[in-house]
Amino acid sequence: MSMLQICGQFGISRQAHYQKRLREIQRYQGNQIVLEMVRQVRRKHPRMGVRKLRGKIRPMLVAEGRKIGRDRLFELLREENLLVRPKKTYHRTTIPGYLRAPNRLPGLIISRPNQVWVCDITYLKLRMGRFAYLFVLMDLYARYIVGWYVSASLASDVAVTSLEMALACLPEPTPSLIHHSDHGVQYTNHIYMKTLMHHRILSSMGAVGNCYDNVFAERLTQKRIPS
Repeated sequence: MSMLQICGQFGISRQAHYQKRLREIQRYQGNQIVLEMVRQVRRKHPRMGVRKLRGKIRPMLVAEGRKIGRDRLFELLREENLLVRPKKTYHRTTIPGYLRAPNRLPGLIISRPNQVWVCDITYLKLRMGRFAYLFVLMDLYARYIVGWYVSASLASDVAVTSLEMALACLPEPTPSLIHHSDHGVQYTNHIYMKTLMHHRILSSMGAVGNCYDNVFAERLTQKRIPS
């Protein structure tokens, strides 16, 4: 079947078909020119966003007699997988303290409530780019939150507040209770450690920089609570 017959079946002229094909070729070639301009800029500025990129390539576009809008440039870069992926936000909550305690959990069989408490701190993203911090203590056997507190700061006394809430839930003194945490200064400061000693609670800490030594609390605080 000839091209004339094919065009006749679709109700268009052969001239219209070739004109459309020519526009597609010209558009493809124009896109390739723009993409090459983008790559030139990205060699020096690999994380430059679309808005600044458009400003950078504008003189080159003018020299080539071409135009491209911001939305079309964004769409083109998305089609070519050239958009810059935002970096993952990391908000530090653990500041190492000086006091240390051994890790008392390896080999321990968890068989009852109030045998081991694990604790951690996570951040809650609020509106207007602000943050709050959630201090939690969880009973490792029951997986029950025994103490918690939300604060606008990482001050050490806030951790003590969450601990006091947990202590108020104890039915009676439990000398064999183990308190397991990381080495954050909130849990290694003198006031916090003194509170543990006063209630005859054994302090336990994981290895520095090893989140798996406090995996249950880490897993809990990775579940972000929506603001």
